[in-house]
Amino acid sequence: MERKGGCDEKLFRQAFNDNREMLERLAYFSVRDREAARDIVSNVFLKLWEMRESIDGDRLMPYIYVSVKNACVNYRRDSASHKNVHDNIRQREQSAMEFYTKAMESCNPAELYVEDILGICRDRLENYPPLLRLVYIKSRVDGMSYKEIAEALDISVKKVDNSLQAVLKDLRIALADYLHAFILAALASTVNLS
Repeated sequence: MERKGGCDEKLFRQAFNDNREMLERLAYFSVRDREAARDIVSNVFLKLWEMRESIDGDRLMPYIYVSVKNACVNYRRDSASHKNVHDNIRQREQSAMEFYTKAMESCNPAELYVEDILGICRDRLENYPPLLRLVYIKSRVDGMSYKEIAEALDISVKKVDNSLQAVLKDLRIALADYLHAFILAALASTVNLS
């Protein structure tokens, strides 16, 4: 059924059936993707079918060829544009990940809290009775044994032990919030992520 000034259904079907495979091969050589080539040809025929009333039947095949060629050019341009955008996004994400990785590698959580921990220890030590403070300093700073401390301060070894245990218990309680940082730092130093 031919319409005035348009392309009839029989001519359109014949053009599709006779030329579809050849047009898909032509599109494939341009876009190098079989699925995309099939889609391009199918979309061209669909658009032309919708416009069939305005297409001269004698010029249908040249119109199809030009439409497929233009669709391939558009596909390649859009693909290149999408690829550039995708590559740009991927490059930015990669740069951000490298930055965060380097920042994390260079940061030791225990070092972040060193000043806080030292401040807490200083404050606590200043508030201890002189004997407790002296026992702790001689043991932990000077490296003296319990016996050496007992002789130096003229107290029993048991008194040194009790004094030191009291100071250490108090410091553990005062520094409990920082324990997780030390555990993470210790774990990180033992685990090889590469």
